[in-house]
Amino acid sequence: MADPAARELVKIGAQSLIDRGRSAVFPVIEELGANAAEHQLIIGVGAGTRARHAYDLASRLGLPTGLLATLGSGVSEQNAMMIAALMARYDAVRLGKSEFSQLPMCLAAGSPVIVTGSPPYRWWEPPPAVGRLPEYRTDSGVWLIAEAFGARSMIYLKDEAASTPTIRRRTRMRRSSPGSVSQS
Repeated sequence: MADPAARELVKIGAQSLIDRGRSAVFPVIEELGANAAEHQLIIGVGAGTRARHAYDLASRLGLPTGLLATLGSGVSEQNAMMIAALMARYDAVRLGKSEFSQLPMCLAAGSPVIVTGSPPYRWWEPPPAVGRLPEYRTDSGVWLIAEAFGARSMIYLKDEAASTPTIRRRTRMRRSSPGSVSQS
């Protein structure tokens, strides 16, 4: 079983990885599965192109930011279900937002945990200064999860160049005072 101090949050980019399908997703699943025994993995999942399409359509219809956030969150939930199904052979479990209280128990049992990367705002998403697009999307949501559940680090898996699906940008989490986190 993984050491609790080895708790890592990994965010899988949807537009750069999941939306590309099997050739991009399967190597990531294999890598995460290979590391699941050594690390307590919390795997956050992005929303990708389908959410951007929903944002565009809803914005053109004049719908409020809270609805856009809700639509994008639904797409991230769908992606989390797919990643959880692929990670099932590594005993991974998917937790919805209402089940987050079970996250420590799942990690203690040695299971990687798959979650939506969307922050919990939904209808209560703060309106942006300009336009209607939610400012806080899946990169922000996984940061909140990492902070709330004491992740040692947060790893964004994105393929900005669309060539190597395991490009990593690491953000170390360190507590500077109780309740606050700073980047290093």
